Amino acid sequence: MIEKDVWESVCSRVAALSQKIRVYEQSHQPAPDYYNNKEVRELLGVDDKIIRKYRDRGLLGYIVVGDKFWYSQGDIKDFLNRNRHEAFAK
Repeated sequence: MIEKDVWESVCSRVAALSQKIRVYEQSHQPAPDYYNNKEVRELLGVDDKIIRKYRDRGLLGYIVVGDKFWYSQGDIKDFLNRNRHEAFAK
């Protein structure tokens, strides 16, 4: 049988860990599955004209819903990987 003070100590630690997990979950939101124009603009550091140019040239995949453009994480990663240059200095 577990002594009362040991049990209370374990319960207290579990409660403290649960609180830390809640705080972590609230402050670390996962990346969204899809990004709008503004979010892509901020991620890539470019303006709307450049994003439109990437779309029009088929460089950046997208989805259109009504008059809104959406970009998946995969589309953005593919775009970045296609434009990646290997380091040449060793």
